[in-house]
Amino acid sequence: MRSAEKIPVIATAVAALALPFARFGQFMRLAIEPALITAGAQAGGGLLVAKTGRSEFYLLWWAVYGLVAIPFSVSWTCLAVRGGEAISKRRWFTFGARELKYLAVSLGMAFVLFGPAAVCFYVAFLMGWRPSVLVLASVIFVVGIAVGLRLGFALPAIALDTFGGFKLAWEQTRSTILRILGVGFLSNLPINCGQSILRQVEHETFGQLSAPIVAVVIATDILALFLSVAVAAGAVAFCYSYRSGSGSPVIEGRGAAAAQTALKPS
Repeated sequence: MRSAEKIPVIATAVAALALPFARFGQFMRLAIEPALITAGAQAGGGLLVAKTGRSEFYLLWWAVYGLVAIPFSVSWTCLAVRGGEAISKRRWFTFGARELKYLAVSLGMAFVLFGPAAVCFYVAFLMGWRPSVLVLASVIFVVGIAVGLRLGFALPAIALDTFGGFKLAWEQTRSTILRILGVGFLSNLPINCGQSILRQVEHETFGQLSAPIVAVVIATDILALFLSVAVAAGAVAFCYSYRSGSGSPVIEGRGAAAAQTALKPS
């Protein structure tokens, strides 16, 4: 395993961010149907809210989105590490044992990340935000984040059919958590900023725009959501490729030049 000190954070972040644009046709092929399904789920949730008056129904679209994002994430991980040929026969709805395992591990990691801390924060709320309970909840949340990051390579390993167990995933992330966190943060920062601006525009202009413009804005927002998934999956995939020893051109240099090398069509 190569040393964590040589992982180029900026180059990897640039490559992960650039990949969906360099392979835009493949991105759209994999993302368009899940995006349309997500939009339909949002619309259905909105209708349920309008009919029942219960705002929690609108959150149901997250379950639909989480499900359709699984095969997309698996495909994008394969593309990031092995190139376009690796996904030439995959479709957006490909959902087999690998995707089911990916989903199960994702849910398990989400529980580790947020479950115990959420319970503690809820208890703190019931106790009037007692400082001692609030501090405990914060500590548990930080520990959960750290554990989730240490096990994070399990997901790209499952997507690539190279999963060797959680112990191996734990060892592969040793002494490199901050670099992985940095790659994830930097690669998604422009998209997160763009989404925030777009949603602010949606909020301020709601009811003032024509239906076609509203549809375009909503479609852009949902595509940005899948763009964020692609960048996040690509960032972890590049980091995993490096740490697992398979390597990627992105690690051989720094900045945009290295990213362009990494993104040459295979």
